[in-house]
Amino acid sequence: MGNSLRDALTKAGVVTSSQANVAAQQSKRQARQESHAKRVKAEAPKNDVTLAVARAQEEKLARDQSLNQKREADAAAKAVRSEVKQWLREHDQNRENSDIAFHFIEHANVRHLYVNADQQTELARGQLAIVSFGNRHYLVPTEMADKVQTRLPGIFVFRVTPSLSNTSPSEDLYSEHAIPDDLIW
Repeated sequence: MGNSLRDALTKAGVVTSSQANVAAQQSKRQARQESHAKRVKAEAPKNDVTLAVARAQEEKLARDQSLNQKREADAAAKAVRSEVKQWLREHDQNRENSDIAFHFIEHANVRHLYVNADQQTELARGQLAIVSFGNRHYLVPTEMADKVQTRLPGIFVFRVTPSLSNTSPSEDLYSEHAIPDDLIW
């Protein structure tokens, strides 16, 4: 019954059977192309959506990785600061009963730290150093101050560099000449 119009036209002699077959094939081909176009059109947004979702997942993954790297860097910096703080607390030689004010310059500000007489001479010789960490000043051996400064390069460390000789260069020029005893000033 589906071919009744074709059969009727063929019997009437309007078209030949080969022309009717070609027309039927063309109509089938056109119907297949239309259905394929509809499927592709329906799949295209799905592909666009899939691509958009994949792109969003990649962006999220990259963002998560950068956040994780930042968190790891922050945790490492915090661990270093905690380690330095522990070192300073362990090696701090400043005592509460110190009564001599030792003045030093920190970032163009004059600061002071109370020390005892022995600590004052050790500071003057360069055996002790002052490390500023947080809101405190710690009195530590210079080796510890160097170790702290290598771990935290931006930290403030005050140390006295002792001179090799207490004489000035102009006095060294006359060291060979003896001063006469009978010289009256």
